[in-house]
Amino acid sequence: MTERPTQPRLLDTPTPQASDAGEDDAGRLVQVIVDQPGGALDRELTYAVPADLEDRLEVGSYVLVPLGRRRVPGWVVAFTDIVPEARIRPVAGLLVDDPVFDQRGLELARWMARYYLCPLRDCLRCLLPPGAG
Repeated sequence: MTERPTQPRLLDTPTPQASDAGEDDAGRLVQVIVDQPGGALDRELTYAVPADLEDRLEVGSYVLVPLGRRRVPGWVVAFTDIVPEARIRPVAGLLVDDPVFDQRGLELARWMARYYLCPLRDCLRCLLPPGAG
């Protein structure tokens, strides 16, 4: 018997696919938590890395990213090669040369957000050096 393809259900979310464009996109996308209040912004947003910042971005880098018509600060929390369906905009700039936290600090902030049921943004702000935020 031939197996019939199943139709997706209404509430199924599509699984993200890696880029099939054939271009060398690996490592050129970053996940950013924006430093703006709001429940809808408590998630990782994907941005493209411009060529001039490719060697300078790390986990913990404090960057400037476009959000709607504004440019807002945010923290790089991951690198990805999974391309979302939405339009990807590039990172606008690097605000601080050195990362403000490392992978271990990010893991601490994620634990704090789960344990205290608060936005990751607030936990990341706790990791900033005095006078930085």
